[in-house]
Amino acid sequence: MTEKPLVINNFQKGIAPSPYFGFGDMRNLDIYSYPGIIRLNNLMTKQSSTTVTDLILWLVRNPLSTSEVWALGDTAKVYKSTDGGSTWSLVTGNSSGSGQGLAIWRDYLFVARSGHLETYGPLSSSPSWTTTWKTIDSDSAWHPMIIGQDDILYGGAGRYIFSLQEVAGQTFAPGTSSTYTWNSQALDLPKNYRVKCLAELGEKLMIGTWQGSNIYDYKIADIFPWDRTSDSFELPIRMSENGINGMITVNNLLYILAGIEGKVFVSNSTSTTEIAKIPSSIGNIDSGKRWDFYPGAIMNHQGRIFFGVGSSNGVAGSGVWSLHPNLKGNTLIHENTISTGNDGSSNALQIGALLSANRESYLAGWVDASTYGIDSLDYTKRYISYAGYFESPVYQVGTSFHPKKFQKLMLELNRPLVTNQGVKISFRTSLADSYTLIDSFDFATYGAIKTFEKTYSILADKIQIKVQLTTASNSNLSPELMSVSLI
Repeated sequence: MTEKPLVINNFQKGIAPSPYFGFGDMRNLDIYSYPGIIRLNNLMTKQSSTTVTDLILWLVRNPLSTSEVWALGDTAKVYKSTDGGSTWSLVTGNSSGSGQGLAIWRDYLFVARSGHLETYGPLSSSPSWTTTWKTIDSDSAWHPMIIGQDDILYGGAGRYIFSLQEVAGQTFAPGTSSTYTWNSQALDLPKNYRVKCLAELGEKLMIGTWQGSNIYDYKIADIFPWDRTSDSFELPIRMSENGINGMITVNNLLYILAGIEGKVFVSNSTSTTEIAKIPSSIGNIDSGKRWDFYPGAIMNHQGRIFFGVGSSNGVAGSGVWSLHPNLKGNTLIHENTISTGNDGSSNALQIGALLSANRESYLAGWVDASTYGIDSLDYTKRYISYAGYFESPVYQVGTSFHPKKFQKLMLELNRPLVTNQGVKISFRTSLADSYTLIDSFDFATYGAIKTFEKTYSILADKIQIKVQLTTASNSNLSPELMSVSLI
């Protein structure tokens, strides 16, 4: 009787909560362009050279000049790009300290400091700084800002929400008070709450908060809905996590990064559900370690929710992740390792900000140990040196008394390999073991193969397969894998 082969495919499922439940890991791979086929993702390239010297916390695009992008670092340094993020320059003249929020509204750049707002503009003609424009309630960490659907600028300051509105019939000018209405305390939250992030859900402003001096101090993570006109907020969404770290609304649902354990939640403002979590098999945060998430490092890009994952403790698995909500579930994948190649294993890595640049590319601000930068996704190049890989589920194929014997490996590609392309396949029989290489099926050795079989004896009661892909440098081509089978 012919035994049924072990077939590894259906890559579109993404990373499972555990390798005993589904795919153990997926990095730097594209599972969306051609469902059923997995190929190398486009790689991240550093664009900021040595210009950026602090961690970028906020990235915003000028709505009046879409090729103009602004960045704010954690030491209040302001950077500007006039070519969509390909090159950067330092903008001087503002005060030093900490950069806690950034927005562009009415042709002016707004920079939030610990206790005040600075303005720079008009951006379209001879801009200048007003470095102490408005006083806001002091906070040592975050002053997130958002342009509401009502075209009002809102921001968080400690336990307060401030607002800025243009007077009807006037053109906003920071130095002319008759052109705007300013309210430094448009809404107050209960004592001890601190605003960390803002989003909109329907007509409501959603206010993500935390408490304490450090994000890990208290397991309090409340979201306060506000209709923008009432004197108070509505009943909050309460979550037992270490703070609300980032929020974004997609298709009238609020997606939430909360706590320090790598969890993602979704809410319709009535019910809230955990829908994804970074597996501990990828990033071990035991022994007091934690994941760090930044309110400016979440975005909607290519129909997916991208978010930056990092840790000041140095945890493997750091980088840019994505979540794809769909009818069949929520697909989680590690989209991109930054341009340094570090995923948190060698140095502590933080992703401070993300911005969708165009249909194909996005920008990411990061710090790798003491090196800073802004990357962009280069859609003309793909990952090389076998940096794109996935780990299969751990399959129970036998018992310790009756192990399974595999004698043949089969590889199926959608297209034949071309020069400098290759597929490397390894296995292990326990999560505690290192991988053993089966073979590297590369063009140099096997030529333009599309399907291939290799005899290889493996005896195991459990087995996990790792598959790595590579291509030529400066190439936008990739191996296109359909399946790997063991018989």
